[in-house]
Amino acid sequence: AAAFAGHMTETFSLWAEARPANDFRRIQGALEKTLDMSRQYANYFPGYAHIADPLIDMQDYGMSAAQIGPLFEELRRQLGPLVKAIGEAEQVDDSFLRRHYPEALQAAFGNAVVRDLGYDFNRGRQDKTHHPFMTKFAWGDVRITTRYDEDELSGSIFSSIHETGHALYELGIDQKFEGTPLDTGTSAGVHESQSRLWENIVGRSRGFWETYFPKLAAVFPQQLAAVT
Repeated sequence: AAAFAGHMTETFSLWAEARPANDFRRIQGALEKTLDMSRQYANYFPGYAHIADPLIDMQDYGMSAAQIGPLFEELRRQLGPLVKAIGEAEQVDDSFLRRHYPEALQAAFGNAVVRDLGYDFNRGRQDKTHHPFMTKFAWGDVRITTRYDEDELSGSIFSSIHETGHALYELGIDQKFEGTPLDTGTSAGVHESQSRLWENIVGRSRGFWETYFPKLAAVFPQQLAAVT
């Protein structure tokens, strides 16, 4: 456990340096070692039908490769043609997203959006990081992070909404469960269902942007002046 934790810390540092340069080779060896150590770790738990099962079980108790495999096959069967059809269709001009958007203004807009969605800044905060995540220190301390690219607008907005979905799930737990095993989300799968619900179903909906695009345009009037 100590060796794996140390390796993951080193790997994160390497990734943080390699990502801006798009330098996969710099991180490749560390990722291969991660895979080897994951296999070693999984083998400490005998009696499973598949080597991935103990790792899956730790994130979604009761799930297995045998259950997930058919689910992914069905998704692949239906999503493949859908992605192909979208790729062959006339593409939307989204070049306005890649203008210059100052980080401070992105942060102000993002904080306003997540506050509207119900994120409680009295029980948390949003900060900048290399890769967005949500972390919970206590019932009254659930924090979110995002990342900013001043030449691409959508990333920070949708990562903020995504992490807010995770946070709202944790913030919604009854305080009477604090300090017990019930004071956390039930599984990684359910957690992601909440983050994706807010990010994709709400945040990418037409109704959402009918409300928030005028507010965004007020923050970035020059960049969005000709965008309807």
